[in-house]
Amino acid sequence: MAHLPNEKRSIATKPSDLSRIIFPRAVGKNKISQTSSSSTSSHGIWCQVFAPYLECFLTYHGPYSSKQTEQQLELFQVTVSPWLGPATPYVGPGSAPCSPEKHLFVGPQHPSPLTNEHTPLEITCSWRARNKGGKPAIGYTVDIASANPGGPNGDRMTSITRTISAVNTLQNFVDVASKDSLQLALLSGGWDLITNCLRLYEIHEHMMQCEDCYPSSTFISFDIGQQKTDVNVRWLLPTCKTTNQLTDLLDKTFKTISRMQALLNAWQTVKEHIASDEDNLRLHSFSLNAAEKPYPQFQIYVRCLIPPEPHTFEDIILPHLTLDENDAVYLAGPYLDICDDLYTSLTDCASSTSKTKSPANIDDKSQPKYATIIYTISTTPCRTLANEQRSITISSMLQIPTSSISHPDAFIANEILTQCPATKGSKLLESFAEQETDTRFIQGVGLKVGGPEREDVIVEIGVGLGADFGDCVEGVPRGHEGLRVGVRYDGRGVMR
Repeated sequence: MAHLPNEKRSIATKPSDLSRIIFPRAVGKNKISQTSSSSTSSHGIWCQVFAPYLECFLTYHGPYSSKQTEQQLELFQVTVSPWLGPATPYVGPGSAPCSPEKHLFVGPQHPSPLTNEHTPLEITCSWRARNKGGKPAIGYTVDIASANPGGPNGDRMTSITRTISAVNTLQNFVDVASKDSLQLALLSGGWDLITNCLRLYEIHEHMMQCEDCYPSSTFISFDIGQQKTDVNVRWLLPTCKTTNQLTDLLDKTFKTISRMQALLNAWQTVKEHIASDEDNLRLHSFSLNAAEKPYPQFQIYVRCLIPPEPHTFEDIILPHLTLDENDAVYLAGPYLDICDDLYTSLTDCASSTSKTKSPANIDDKSQPKYATIIYTISTTPCRTLANEQRSITISSMLQIPTSSISHPDAFIANEILTQCPATKGSKLLESFAEQETDTRFIQGVGLKVGGPEREDVIVEIGVGLGADFGDCVEGVPRGHEGLRVGVRYDGRGVMR
């Protein structure tokens, strides 16, 4: 879940709190293992910082076997971690009360827009109605680093070049995989075409060292299922460009990768809606994922500004979820009811105090608040008597980033448990809800429809691994010389 630039959040918590949430005491016969990498290289350090958290989410909070967990860890350690770029070490105090002493921190060379803490990895948890025992599906997203070790300040072009290399690495992984290996769903050809479109745009239309844009260009996500792992590549659009310039870029991109008129018409519907409210809607990013391979699924991320004055979900958010002037998206009543209730409670939109409230651990700096509407354009098969044709459908999803929420994790988790039946029995959310301290690890809340009748509500949260996340967990394997993940930067968002 990407966030507004230069938003920083410090985190206050107690060791016993997070150790109960992320690393349960009752772990049976299994123990948290150290990463196998002993390298002091950047990706070896990233392995030792992030791999224990990924392992614990898969083992204790997800529905995965030990073999599945081992395969995912090997993929992260060997293939994915080098994409995070150089690890920059520095010494500093932990900002939580439990860690006033100085520690050795490690951070990315450039702050990432992926998380509130600007760290380049986010864990995602997704609950569906059919989940048993409240255990979510686990996934993770990484930010493709923009600079090589020892290189100059990064830029989007460098990140795009590294994206092409990352896609090739994933394809090589699949090419040599056996039947017993981890199964990845990829759309490498489409990703290459889109990335090359953006590469040409950077050359001809965008400043190499643009001060308004993050050097990051791409996020790659892994949605871990029981049979396969779906890979999603998401490209960040330049923030310095106007809405018309960005829609022109996507026009060219969609025409390059597809000649399906129905697909282009679906994009045109979304484009017209954005143009109808340019003051409040802002194109942020788009993605192509392999969830329905071999049929491509596109997602367009649009930020919707949340006004500071009291308002309702029905007035501000609902028209954008349904593309109302086109009547292009059908959303069932139960889904809309949950969206309304959760949006209203989390954002305080109905309260006159919403003008002044801001998260306690975020530097406000008069940043506008927003929700994200994700439009999904799916090309699904439709069988007829004569042949198999593809029908194009548009669906939408609401995502509420915690940069727009004035409440800590405990409040957010309690509201999710109360409003969303799919999360019933979730030990992870129940533990968050019991927090007595003002922790803010939840990055955002997403709601989308699911199920054969499209009436199920799928709930997603992102969990960030900030500087104090590791400091405040007792008994966590620290890895390389006790490194903690963190980030520090100057007023321009550049690593010092």
